[in-house]
Amino acid sequence: MTIIWALVITLAIFFKKRYRKSILISFVIAGGLFYLIAELGFKTLLPQEIGSRSRPYVAHADLIQPIGTHYSDPSFPSSHMALTVALATVLILLFPALWPYVIIYVLLMAWSRMHNGMHYPSDIVAGAVI
Repeated sequence: MTIIWALVITLAIFFKKRYRKSILISFVIAGGLFYLIAELGFKTLLPQEIGSRSRPYVAHADLIQPIGTHYSDPSFPSSHMALTVALATVLILLFPALWPYVIIYVLLMAWSRMHNGMHYPSDIVAGAVI
């Protein structure tokens, strides 16, 4: 995912040279807010208070064969979705004509997180809302 966003940021800077500094600042702010809210808040502090939920492939090991990296952090919320929606929002604000493609990408990311056994639907929704 990092490679895709690095490419998107590079293309945004290339096509919107006049707004280069604003583009960089926008993506840094979106990424920083994602980290503070999703990673520190929901994935670190919240589980200490209310406990955590295991990922689907851990909770249902007999039914789900995970695809990809096996994470040990809590399932709720989906960090991938939080970051994807945060950066997609900035991208749509910069390039409004790309919104259909960005939405398709966001939906594919959501589907892949569930399909790969990494998250429950509620994790996906919570990540997107964050």
